[in-house]
Amino acid sequence: MGRLSENSVVSIKNKSWSVTAEIEVPEAGASGVIIAQGGRFGGWSFYVKNGGATFVYNVLGIRAM
Repeated sequence: MGRLSENSVVSIKNKSWSVTAEIEVPEAGASGVIIAQGGRFGGWSFYVKNGGATFVYNVLGIRAM
């Protein structure tokens, strides 16, 4: 998949927002990205790692969890 322009995705700048995901986890467990959005200067990701859901975002190289 190629790059999506900024105008083709939901703008979350200077807005309150939330992410809701309904997933099915197999008995063996799971890991990986559920949803992510970002680019060269920042973005966010909601993923499963080590059995837990994790949200992380990055703005201009300043990482926050």
